Amino acid sequence: MEEGEATSLKEHQITNSSYGTAGEVSKPAGLTWQNCFFMILAYIIGAGVLGLPCSVAKLGWLPAAFAYFLTLAAFVLSNTLYLRLFKAVPDAKCFGDVAGAAFGRSGEAAASVLQTSWMLAFSALLHLTAALSLNQMFGRPDNKVGLPSAIIAAVNFLLLQVRLTSVGHLTAISTVALIVACFVVFISFSISGRHAGAETEMSASPNQTAWGMSLSNLVCAFSGSHIWIELQSEMSNPAEFSKAAWSSTITTAVTYALVGALGYYYIGKEELASGHPLTSYVSNGSVRAVVGFLLVLHVVPSYVLNGSLLLRNLVSLTDGPQTTGFGRRVRWLFTSAVLVTFSWYTSTRIPFFNDLAGLCGSLFLVLLSQTVPLALACVLLTSKPSVMASYAIMAGVSVVGAVLGTIACIDDLHSKKAALLQFLEFE
Repeated sequence: MEEGEATSLKEHQITNSSYGTAGEVSKPAGLTWQNCFFMILAYIIGAGVLGLPCSVAKLGWLPAAFAYFLTLAAFVLSNTLYLRLFKAVPDAKCFGDVAGAAFGRSGEAAASVLQTSWMLAFSALLHLTAALSLNQMFGRPDNKVGLPSAIIAAVNFLLLQVRLTSVGHLTAISTVALIVACFVVFISFSISGRHAGAETEMSASPNQTAWGMSLSNLVCAFSGSHIWIELQSEMSNPAEFSKAAWSSTITTAVTYALVGALGYYYIGKEELASGHPLTSYVSNGSVRAVVGFLLVLHVVPSYVLNGSLLLRNLVSLTDGPQTTGFGRRVRWLFTSAVLVTFSWYTSTRIPFFNDLAGLCGSLFLVLLSQTVPLALACVLLTSKPSVMASYAIMAGVSVVGAVLGTIACIDDLHSKKAALLQFLEFE
């Protein structure tokens, strides 16, 4: 690494940080580990949980269990690496800073583009989820998302103007809303009984496309640790972040296992083949309305968290020594308006939530959660030669997995071309 590249990280922090002096490890008004716990849960369990029963149905019980524990192990590895990487670069303010410390300006730029691309795609997925949930509240069809999407856009824009510490409180409400929504859904299923003709099987004899789709959806569901650098840099005491990291990991693992298994049991493989979100199968109108409201209450703070971190990084790129608070606020307002407009327009054009979640997981999240941290670990962390070699091998394998998963998702979407064309109509 050239000397100019090696100093790029500190120069970036000095000129672009609006959240404290570079190298500062304790901020009295920063996030607590409890704030981070709820933020992680709101970010990770936001959209992926809705498609887990579909992934189980594509595989069957035994292959799904194998896929679940495989992706859970990858999730734990990713979490461990991101915790260690922040300790290796404690002055980092964002994901790109860590990549810059390892690979210079080019690495910082590549990592920032990758993370930004995913966060943009994720904002559209969350926006669509909130719009579909509003439709559930009012008994509207899923393909009529224009009006609810516009309402969600207005709410999101207003909430994007609050401080990140306030977003932490919103995500606590978000997490509770999701837990209550899951309870309501499965209580409803237990009262009404299994769907007519609901069948499950030990193995669905999945083909390559089914494996690729299901693994991509699970990767999407279990990803989110790429925002940990940003959260740790905003904490009053970053040393406590591990409490939030591992408690949220356990909560996520248990929640996903229960939702995936119970959803598959009650709905069955045939109906889940459509790829619709779990809540689409709640038959009682009143229950659907309540669940829709709870999901809106859950997803909107998740969107705001994702958007706030994305805007934080984008706006910081234009900060300089002469930056004023007013100038930064104007840029924040403009950038947040662009983000909300992008999310609104894209959400009205996206069908097949589960399929698109899998595609985005393959395109971005395998790289963000596995390939990039493994590559960074090879440069920034110190371990036994055998461990470092295993990191390099796993990084290569993850790239192959990302390519195969993307191909499988595209193939699955192509098979639904007729329905896609029917969906692409405004109200």
